[in-house]
Amino acid sequence: MQIKLNAPQNKVLAGLGNPGTKYENTRHNSGFMFLDFLTAFFKLGKQDVNHKESELYFLDYYPKLALYLLKPQTFMNDSGKAVAEFLQYKNIKTEDLLLIHDDLDLMFGNFKLQLATAPKEHNGVHSVESELGTKDFNRLRIGVDNRAKLKIPGIDYVLQKFNEEELKKLPEIFTEICEKYFSLAD
Repeated sequence: MQIKLNAPQNKVLAGLGNPGTKYENTRHNSGFMFLDFLTAFFKLGKQDVNHKESELYFLDYYPKLALYLLKPQTFMNDSGKAVAEFLQYKNIKTEDLLLIHDDLDLMFGNFKLQLATAPKEHNGVHSVESELGTKDFNRLRIGVDNRAKLKIPGIDYVLQKFNEEELKKLPEIFTEICEKYFSLAD
């Protein structure tokens, strides 16, 4: 599946994460990190952009592309409130939503673009599904499990920062995702 960033209808890419510097570069912020990378990869920052901040979300809108990049600011477990409110406000269908999130069911370096498929445990994804009243939307699942033999619960692990080696590898992984799944071509 290819996602055209300049589709004729409005498209929303919602990256999941937690707001604040405390959570920067944590595994749980993979969705935020990917949106930042995608913006640089496609040089979207040079386009006309409208930026909006509210208590629910940060939003960049690229009118020429009909593209919204949404970062909920409600903390992970309440992400659905921000996503649902925005889709309702703009009257955007869930079929035009791509939810981007970390996934402990996938090893670090792996990723999947799937419809209606989620990790076994992910409170942010479950919140979005609950608030939207459906599971029928696309998700970009970014693998973050790199625990090997570490005995650490998932909830604690995803709130840890990526290590130095992982941070060096992320641009390669994000580039591969961009090249495989996204395009600006007509």
